[in-house]
Amino acid sequence: CNGKTVLGIEGLRIVIGDTGIGMRPSALDSIFEPFTRVHDMSTHSTIEGTGLGLTVVKSFIDLMGGDIEIASTLGEGTQAIVMLPPAGHETNTDGLTPTLAATHSTEPQSDLSSSELLKGVNLLICEDSETVSMLLRVMLERAGAVVTTAADGEEGLTQFIQRSNELDLVITDMQMPKLDGYELTQRIRATGWSGHIVALTAFAASEDEDKCRAAGCSHYLTKPINPASFASSIAAVLAGEAV
Repeated sequence: CNGKTVLGIEGLRIVIGDTGIGMRPSALDSIFEPFTRVHDMSTHSTIEGTGLGLTVVKSFIDLMGGDIEIASTLGEGTQAIVMLPPAGHETNTDGLTPTLAATHSTEPQSDLSSSELLKGVNLLICEDSETVSMLLRVMLERAGAVVTTAADGEEGLTQFIQRSNELDLVITDMQMPKLDGYELTQRIRATGWSGHIVALTAFAASEDEDKCRAAGCSHYLTKPINPASFASSIAAVLAGEAV
């Protein structure tokens, strides 16, 4: 790690490398696209994931006003260079990942730097991806929310039971270990709780939305999330608006 200029400002430069299988040069053009798998799954079937990892990483770095570069050689390994501005530097959400903004161009836009948007709102996030959970927490806490997280549906249910009287909204991934989002939602509704439950899923077909709503979800959002507008989407849910 060492100093590096990011958007004309001296910041932090982090270099991470490996000696793994690497990638073809042509794959580098699309690695930040959502749901992209750059390896031939017929020969690398043991590599798990949905193709959202680097999309989320890029979103996180954009949110902090930084940049990321990837260099890779097939059969030799990959190097990631992350550049971040100094703490306290005012970030600019205009530079957020274009693919995310395009995916959610219909979502309401808001300035994420505002700490008033969700001030005093108590949220529970149930998400088994630590990266996604961390991104959601950062975005929502920046908007003023009080956030509790759970790494699976079982933990989410425990957290809900402990905090149901103070919670304003639950955000849940639908595919989780131990207890998935559908069962979690049904169990929450079985307690008589009538608050907002937002389904957050990588599945975007109409039948998937129907399944979420049938389980008891009041709203439905798809991954990848857009950091530029996610907090305002949650504010819209709380206001009883369609998102």
